[in-house]
Amino acid sequence: MNLRSFFTSSVGRTAVGLMAAVPIAAGLAVLVQPAAAEANTSVLVTNAYYMSATTASGLNTEAYNDGKAFAQQVKGGQTAYLILDFGEVTDSNGTFGACDFSSPCTDFINSQILTALENASDGVHAGYTSGKIIICYGNSNDNGWGLDYSQYKLAGQYQEDRAANLSSYESGHGRVDQGAGAASDMEPGFNTYGNTKGLVDGTTASGYSFPYIDYGSADGCPTSGSSGNCNNGWTVGDEAYVSFTGNADSVVMPEIYTVNPVTMSEQWTVIRRAGGSGYNFLGVSVDSSSQAVTLWNDLNSRNSGLVGNLANVF
Repeated sequence: MNLRSFFTSSVGRTAVGLMAAVPIAAGLAVLVQPAAAEANTSVLVTNAYYMSATTASGLNTEAYNDGKAFAQQVKGGQTAYLILDFGEVTDSNGTFGACDFSSPCTDFINSQILTALENASDGVHAGYTSGKIIICYGNSNDNGWGLDYSQYKLAGQYQEDRAANLSSYESGHGRVDQGAGAASDMEPGFNTYGNTKGLVDGTTASGYSFPYIDYGSADGCPTSGSSGNCNNGWTVGDEAYVSFTGNADSVVMPEIYTVNPVTMSEQWTVIRRAGGSGYNFLGVSVDSSSQAVTLWNDLNSRNSGLVGNLANVF
């Protein structure tokens, strides 16, 4: 059962609150949304990570340390999403991967990324204190490699494939407190919608039902209404597609940054209206740990009861 049908059959499409996870298969978690009354409980603030290693061994160590540190931040039995952003999608003669945040960026292929994700699982296990932790293979739609729709579609499919591999690794080690997913920093300023939607379409084509988290931006989108144009030829409907309507397992943790939190919150409120019934926010992606709760409140005040109590700090 996919996330959206589970929402509908279990709690209705508009209920939301603190997200929890229920295992329905080895290593796979489905988001369950308790009653809206829970929406005002404390926000869980955790880190997200831009990967910046220059060697495969360094990437493994970085992922392990990130996983361990993240696990130690999770309190109170909550479900949290560890996003490891490996950078922009790459395709080297049919071998896909991502080019990370080192300078210049280091291109790691998906088999190396999978090993790093497994090391993150080991780190989460070592640092575990509470809750359920979903480890996500993150990338971005930044197009420094000049890829097209078909390549992005394969990239999205391969992200879900790696999530399935990670799920098998977790279940093989008896880690029932872990899950797997994929994610992408999808931003209009980085790439065209025509290319970017390939990531989402690829996750659907994979046949898996792992969460796919959009933690991107809404560059240039309107701040009122339920439609309109955004930057780089995108529309509000395009943003709704990549964050929700394009894949039954898509969820969103939108960027709400200190540079302009009111505008960003209003833009995502417009996108939520365009997405229609069932469009909820898993939480927010922020750029300040000290202001994380304030930034969360900026979005929640405009979408009361529709924002999960999670804030990931990039």
